[in-house]
Amino acid sequence: MTSQRVSRILIVNVHSQANAGDYAILIGQLQLLKKMFPAAMVTITSRTPELDRPLLAARGVKVIAPIFNAPTGFSGKWRVLEKVVFSLLFPRQAWIFLRRLRQSDFVMACGGGYFYSTRRLPGLTFWQNYLHIRLAIFFKKKIIFFPQSYGPLENTLSRRLLAGLLASGFVRVVFAREETSLAVLREILPAGIDDQKLQSCPDMAFNFSPELEYFLPTIDLSDLPRPRLALALRDWSFPALKTGAAKKLALENYLQAVIATCQALHRKYGSSFFIYSQAQGPSLAEDDRLISGYIHDRLRAVIPCTHLRLVGTPLGVSPAWIIDLLRQADMLITSRMHAAIFAFLAGIPAAVIGYQHKSSGILQSLDLQACALAIEEVQSETLQSLSEDVLQNRKGWVEKIERTVPGIRKTIEAKFLGVFKGLK
Repeated sequence: MTSQRVSRILIVNVHSQANAGDYAILIGQLQLLKKMFPAAMVTITSRTPELDRPLLAARGVKVIAPIFNAPTGFSGKWRVLEKVVFSLLFPRQAWIFLRRLRQSDFVMACGGGYFYSTRRLPGLTFWQNYLHIRLAIFFKKKIIFFPQSYGPLENTLSRRLLAGLLASGFVRVVFAREETSLAVLREILPAGIDDQKLQSCPDMAFNFSPELEYFLPTIDLSDLPRPRLALALRDWSFPALKTGAAKKLALENYLQAVIATCQALHRKYGSSFFIYSQAQGPSLAEDDRLISGYIHDRLRAVIPCTHLRLVGTPLGVSPAWIIDLLRQADMLITSRMHAAIFAFLAGIPAAVIGYQHKSSGILQSLDLQACALAIEEVQSETLQSLSEDVLQNRKGWVEKIERTVPGIRKTIEAKFLGVFKGLK
């Protein structure tokens, strides 16, 4: 397939620019497609089209709603069910989606990690993502999956649904961004599937390249003493735990490990800290602002204000803004995987508290698994030890990042160049 033969591309299952990591994935994908198909018109489906539409208009990208609404946090809780039902009873956005789908030359499934199910039955968001691909198969569109994480799939129905999608002959290549996800796919797919259909590829956020685009001036943090640490944390519901009391205890243990580590680093090294929100939606569970404020308030009791800052992150800000912000830090402590990727793009090391297999898997693919701790097991002693190792051996960590990260974009381009050439 050459660029002359491709005029319309549809990217389905884009999440939201309220999450800076997903925004970087999207821009990395758009930059790749622009390089390989410079004349193509790109349409995306977004869970927050009202937010994404003006931000992508300058790129010439058309933003449409999904085939039906799944719950998001911007609507207010009382309106969630109303919007879902309304989109099903009055399917105007479904007709718009179908028209764009029929016009497309091929379909790309957005990168990320949305094909998972931790309940007895798949939720509405799983069905929303599933239907986009199922309809593309029905209309006999060639489909390529950008690098994703897959699983956990805790029910038989979700495994069967996903296996049925990926086994279709119209799905040409499925990229996974770490080995655990490849293992999940190999387990659920029927025997006889071409081995070349399942391939590994780095996360598309690594393909993000800051452009000559407008973004807000970065906040100056030079008044915070060094060593200067960034914190980007997310709330986590610990879905594997069965009781509310167990979930609450696990959350407190995780947060206390971060607070105790910061207190110890301040006492020992005079470290200062700034906290920012990597994601601000689209659902309430994905909004980091509450936990950022909570951590800031607890740290104020043990760290002087001269060594502590809560940074307001503008909604829908370019990932370049966050990368520039992180360049002012000596290291990052985070439970957001893409915050760690931003740190690596900024050339600084990170201590990563992983809440799903994607974190450890992506870091392992970079030979950086030594900087990962599981959120279920993290303790102040282990997090402090890792953070001190990063600070004391920072030069070695930085050199390792500088050896590894620049080649990732070339790997991504080579993977997709081979895929696009093979399409007929």
